[in-house]
Amino acid sequence: MPCRLLSTLLLAFGVAGSLASAAPAQEVVFLAFGDSITEGYGDTSSLGGGYTLRLQRWLRQEGYDAVVESYGEGGETTSTGLSRIDSVLAGGGDYLLLMEGTNDISQRVSIESIRFNLDEMAGRAEALGMIAVHVSVIPRIPTAPVDADNSGTSALAQAIRTMGEEAHRAVVDTFLLFESLPDLFDNYYYYDPVLIDPVGHPNTDGYIEMAGLFLETLLPLVDTPAIEIVAPPSPLAPATLYNFGIDGNALDHFVHIEWDFGDGGYALTAPPDALNVFYIYLHPGTYTVSVRGHTAEGAVAEDSVEVVVAGAEPAWEIDSSLLPVAVESNDGQIVSDLVLINSSFDFAVAEVTFLPEIAYDEPPPVLRFVLSVQSTTTFRDCLSTTFGVGSGRGALRATFYAFPQSSPAFLSARVVVRSAADPNGSEAATVNGIREANWSSAAKQILAIPHSAGSPATLVVANPDGATGSVGFDLLDAGGAYVGSGVLELGAGAARLRSLAELFRNLAARPAPFKATFGAANFRYSAAALVANPATGEIRVLTGTP
Repeated sequence: MPCRLLSTLLLAFGVAGSLASAAPAQEVVFLAFGDSITEGYGDTSSLGGGYTLRLQRWLRQEGYDAVVESYGEGGETTSTGLSRIDSVLAGGGDYLLLMEGTNDISQRVSIESIRFNLDEMAGRAEALGMIAVHVSVIPRIPTAPVDADNSGTSALAQAIRTMGEEAHRAVVDTFLLFESLPDLFDNYYYYDPVLIDPVGHPNTDGYIEMAGLFLETLLPLVDTPAIEIVAPPSPLAPATLYNFGIDGNALDHFVHIEWDFGDGGYALTAPPDALNVFYIYLHPGTYTVSVRGHTAEGAVAEDSVEVVVAGAEPAWEIDSSLLPVAVESNDGQIVSDLVLINSSFDFAVAEVTFLPEIAYDEPPPVLRFVLSVQSTTTFRDCLSTTFGVGSGRGALRATFYAFPQSSPAFLSARVVVRSAADPNGSEAATVNGIREANWSSAAKQILAIPHSAGSPATLVVANPDGATGSVGFDLLDAGGAYVGSGVLELGAGAARLRSLAELFRNLAARPAPFKATFGAANFRYSAAALVANPATGEIRVLTGTP
């Protein structure tokens, strides 16, 4: 049903029809977060409030004890919203309705930066157990001083749609809705004869259309189907492969399922190909297994069960690899994919630890993955989507557990550092894991480091061990002349990244490429250089060698 017809019927009859009797009477809190459109500017009706009060009324007519709280701030950009979002989320809620970005367009902020800020806000809501819903911004008026042709706003709407697909979030596509309305700017936009509007705001009829689309999008979310774990009977034994599944009725509802096995174990399944996962517990204990199922509309259902693991641990064959660079930049332009490879004919376990540049109040995240026989498993944008740290810089340590009859030599890992605009990785850098037998405190060097204003280089050092220490380095230019020295302090299980431009001034006057030499006393470490060219999307990683 077209949205404008849906909203017209709701206004005419004041009821929603067949769904009302089936909807549960439970309080559902929606946090409407955004700028002046969320605030309701331009709504001259006696009800006022823009889309939020209408959405609340119509949800209640559907049978939901719904509360739609409006947190709109006129003129706000996504960067300001990012600084404000935590105080709003602290009040609690079930859903975050996130509509911002048009003021960023006015300030010519890049689409990548807007998307990053929106994704970060949504991620913070999800970390608190809320369901985040993205909203595309409406078209700008033809007299707007910036982006009057809506090329930027259209690109932002497409970026929001793509983000919704990738993050399994619902999208209220108000841009697409408004584009379809007849005589859009004459019939659905507010005009003030005194104040000049540099963006464009809906009038009362425009807000009615918006509220109808919100209702149409949100009803499948609040009517989320149930999900139920089918677990093997306890007690389980360590080092034994077990099958966990969900009730087969979920086959028709969920498109993406996330598993948490309570000991750091993590898995993804994508129905209809698989409703089951295999998992191996390494240690005895009592663990809570939880599952989150995502529908195509962006709804989330959850279930959890407790399992007991008892018995002796086997004599695992264990080896570790250091992945010296894993980066997801603050502007969202550089991301990293984690690739785990099992070339053996037996199952195995990989335990991956993030070695961050920034110290956490809690230990950095550790995840375990069961590796199927003869398999290659890729975790896209691993720091944000898998480890849940959002933007981050550092390294990864992968510890492999092989059954005694097998060998860790068949297990390996690598990181693919790429531009977010390069999903196929054609210009990416592949960073292979360094086996623990090759970790050392020996002096290392990186030759031929390119560096320019358009393609800056960053030095990366990582410490895979539990001891703290420091790494000293010297930089030489292409003629062998000394440029300068520095020291990078490293905590236990941590990394440090420093741009050459931050470390040394006037590098543009020195001939490139550069050479860096590193040294540490009784301290195992890795050294690398990350070189990124935002214009071309090319990423290079140079690894230090003895």
